[in-house]
Formats: sequence, C-alpha cells, structure tokens
Amino acid sequence: MKATRRLMVGLLGFLAFLPLASPAHAAAVPADTGWLSLQVTHNWTMNEQPQLDGERLVWQAYDGTDWEILVYDLASGSITQLTDDGIDETDPQLDGDQLLWITHPAPLPPWVYSLASGSPALSLYDFTTDRVEPIPQSEGVQGSPQIAGDLVVWEGGPDAATTDIYVYSLTSRQTRRLTNDAYRQSDPVTDGRYVAFVTHPYQYSELWLFDNETGTLRQLSDIGRTSNTVGRPSVNDGRIAWVESDSRDFYVRVFDTADPGWTTVTRTDDHTLAQPLRSPVLGGESVAWLSWAEPGQMAMPHESPWSVMVGDLSALASRKVADAFGGDLWMQDDGKFLAYTYFAWGPRLRIYDLETGAETAPNADPEGGSAGGSPAMPGDGARGSGGPPSLSGGRVAFAVYQFVNRVYDDSDIILASRGAPPAAPASPSPPLRVFADLAGSPYQAAVQKLADRGLFRGYREGGTLLARPDAPVLRWQFLRMLLDVEGVRWEFSSNQTPFLDLGPRDDVHMRLHEVVEAGLELGITRGTTDHSFSPYAPITWGQALTMVTRAVKTLDSAAAEPPGGSEDDLGSPMTRGEAAQMLAVRLEER
Repeated sequence: MKATRRLMVGLLGFLAFLPLASPAHAAAVPADTGWLSLQVTHNWTMNEQPQLDGERLVWQAYDGTDWEILVYDLASGSITQLTDDGIDETDPQLDGDQLLWITHPAPLPPWVYSLASGSPALSLYDFTTDRVEPIPQSEGVQGSPQIAGDLVVWEGGPDAATTDIYVYSLTSRQTRRLTNDAYRQSDPVTDGRYVAFVTHPYQYSELWLFDNETGTLRQLSDIGRTSNTVGRPSVNDGRIAWVESDSRDFYVRVFDTADPGWTTVTRTDDHTLAQPLRSPVLGGESVAWLSWAEPGQMAMPHESPWSVMVGDLSALASRKVADAFGGDLWMQDDGKFLAYTYFAWGPRLRIYDLETGAETAPNADPEGGSAGGSPAMPGDGARGSGGPPSLSGGRVAFAVYQFVNRVYDDSDIILASRGAPPAAPASPSPPLRVFADLAGSPYQAAVQKLADRGLFRGYREGGTLLARPDAPVLRWQFLRMLLDVEGVRWEFSSNQTPFLDLGPRDDVHMRLHEVVEAGLELGITRGTTDHSFSPYAPITWGQALTMVTRAVKTLDSAAAEPPGGSEDDLGSPMTRGEAAQMLAVRLEER
C-alpha cells in the first residue's frame, strides 16, 4: 500500500507540471464566493476520514504510535482526543450523538493499519454519556461501517472474499446477521430504516434491500443483471439508487419504498463493455451520478473525463452540471449541495449548489502553509484533496495533503462553510507526539516544542515513541532540522552535490540528497571533505554551531559575520536533546 501511495504521489507530481489548462466545465457556471475555509488541525501528522454532523466534526489522526479519534466542537472551537490507548481506532462514522469506529487489536505503521493482525471490531461512543461500548458480533469487520438513526450496518467475515452483512439496533442492543452464504456480500448502506447491500454470487452482482421495521429482505435488482459494479448503492429517505447492467447497456435506477417500483433515470445505448455510469448518490428530490463523457474513448485523468449529471426525481429530467476527475460523488442529505473532484494541478474538490447553480473550489490551504511547487500553480497549488469529504448543514469537511514533492504523509482537515466560519481551534492541536523517554529530561520542553511543530519526529519501537535525547544526532538529521526551523523548503532542491557518500538517488536516499543539496546551495554546509558529507556521523558542537551561524547569516542580512575556521573547531558530539535545545532557541528568535 505504501508503494502504491508513492506511485500515485509521483504520478500526480508529474501531471502537476504538464502545461495544462484548467478543465472546461459543462457551462458558464457562476462562482460562489460566499465560502470560507478554516484549517482545523495544526499537529503536523496524518489527519484523515473527516465526518461532519451538526456542530461536531470527527476524524482519525496518527499520534506517532497509533491512530486515534478526535472531535472538534464547532461552537466552542475545542478539539478533544477521544482515544489514547496504544491501539488503532479508525474509520469514524458520526450520526447525532452516536460515534462509531473500528478498533484494531494492535498498532501498526499508518500505511498498513487495515492489515492489522487479529480481528478488528466495532466500538460505539455516546457523547451524552461519554461511554464506549463494543458492538456484539462485529469481530472481523471489513470495509467501512455505516450508522444512521437506530441502525449500524457492516460487512464482516474471516476474509474479504467471504463476508456477510450485519445490522445492529441501538434501541434493542441486538445484532442481526442478514446473510449466511458462501460468497461475498458487500457495500452495506442505511438511512436508519432500510439497509441496501450488494451480493456477489457467481458472475453477477445483485442488489438486496432489508426493511428493519418489517424484518423483510428482498432482491431489488433484476435477476440475471449485474448491479452496482462500481461504488456503493445510495439510500436516502426510503429511496435506493444504483447502477445496473444487462451486459449490453447500463442503467441508473431508483427504487422508492413509499410507492414500490423502479424508475429508470437514464441508460446508455452504445453497448460498451466498460462501465460508463457510476457512483449514484441521492439527496432530497435529486439523484446525481457520473457519466463517461466520451463512450468508447480513452482519456487522461487530467482531462476530467467524467460528466457530473443531476436528475430531478419529481420531473425525471437530468442535466450535466460539471466535469469530474473521477472517484465518487457526495451529496448533502437534503440535496442542496453536491461535491466532486476535478483536476487542476492535481485532484481538487469542488462544491456545486443545486439550488442556485453556483459552484466553488474551497480553499485547501487557507493559512498558506503549503506554498511551493510550480510558480504557475494557484495559491493553494501545493495541496490536493484526499479521501471522501463530508457534507452537512451547508458545511463541507475534507482532508488535504501536499501532492507536489511532499516530504511526509502529513495531511490536515479543512472545514469550508458559507458565511461566518465556526470558532477557530487553538494551535497546536492534538494528537501531540508523546515520547516515552522524556520524563525528567532537561530537554523535554525543547523537544516537545519542536515536535508540536513537526520539526522533531523521534523513533518508533513497537508501540512506543522514543525521542532518544541522549543519543548523538547525525549530521544529516541536524541539517534537516535546521533547514526546517529556518523555513527552507529543501524538498524542492535538485542540484547535484559533489558528495559520493549519500547513496543512490532512489526512494530510500532521496530525502537525504535533497537536504544536503539545499544546505550546500545555501552555503550552510561544505561537507567533511571535497567529496564526503558523512551524513551518518554524529555531528560535533563545532559543526552544529558553524551550520547555525551560516544559516543565520545567509537568511538574515542583519546577522553577524560567521566565525572563521572549519566545522571541526569543537569536537564534542552533540546529543539529540542538545540539538533540540539549540534549535528551539533559534525558533524563538525567528
């Protein structure tokens, strides 16, 4: 999974520098300038999977050891870390006062948390009672669970190929197993009464519907047809939308439980083998879906080849409203707002107002903290949206990451809203990196100050995060921290150095090359010899002082002249704690 993420980042970085125009949208759509963005997180770690409902926003964040669940109170501006137990909690789902997440049995590195050994299970948190309880029979949960009204639904089983569908009632506190077959059941969704899911017998995919009030289970899709091969079905207020195929054409269909029957919203007639319709989503009296713009034709991702289509269920009239990059669609439950991704220097989120026809691209970097990348990029050009957004009450929450030459997998949560934004949270925000070996250390305050700003990372050993304050700091580590403190974007350096001891320019060593190249270019370091930098040697006090003095002189014209002599005037090795103390002082001076 980590290799795949790097591949995608590399692809997006390459595409970002192609001389491409912004995508052409379906029509002259008016811009909605009433949206404001607020950066919720300030913790220099990974923040993902935002879920918004009412005055609460929840998400998962990596604290350096494991994934935790956090909540932001939009009214007060406070951020609370709900879990802190040394195990992974992921995939939060929010509905009113009920918060659902997956609890994994043991922490693993962030890019493989879904592969944790043991059997993950569901946990339910009640905001009114401040209590967490396990959901019975949820061991072996697969994919993302769903919660709405009285129901929690999920797929579970010993492996992804043989899962069944389960329903838990918050009222009865009972779990019901809906299926018990030898083949896979997947993609359960619920509106609080109805549960729709997909079964995969033989070569077909079939759509089934469970009514929790009557206890009845029925097949909705036509026998012999394949249902919803891409994306989940959508359920909203007793309506179910899905894509169905008869092996020749594709159909967007809607079933209404209030007047039982099927409505075909649209269909294709080009007999293409590829799926030209996907990702149906319901909201209010509208249904939206993605339609391939040029049936039978290939397209590059930057061309945003999907058409965003919206259908009025009362009039059965559909229209194209935009061009999309791909992925899925997301709609507010009342049908007022629709979100999709498009391509402009990378994947971007766009919000469409179904009532006014206006659209906006919410600012992914409202604080300007990720400037960089191509000069031709827009103001937030170094950031792209990642993962599904959450829409509720005229607000949209989404995760953003730096997709151009990003150094770490850090990501932030952004909240876009119309009108006055909610109360801004304090900085830094949890989860803060907590090191197990700093108690009683004279360097604790300095290390924590740098760590809270993402400038000191530490070492992970099993389920423990260590600062190792008394261990020697390596030359390349000190140079990297110094450049970070000075605000130098060293990840954009690409000049070759004369040093022969940096290793090959591959994924393992590229960060080292970029740090040293930036330091050499700025005159902060000159190496230990003409052709050696000695990156893994402990740095001495003399070398560290010389690097800092040169950095101050280079980046601040009012600074004093740097001392003469070589970097080896003071030969005592510097510890990581001493380096943190020196750089924390420099951070205060800037």
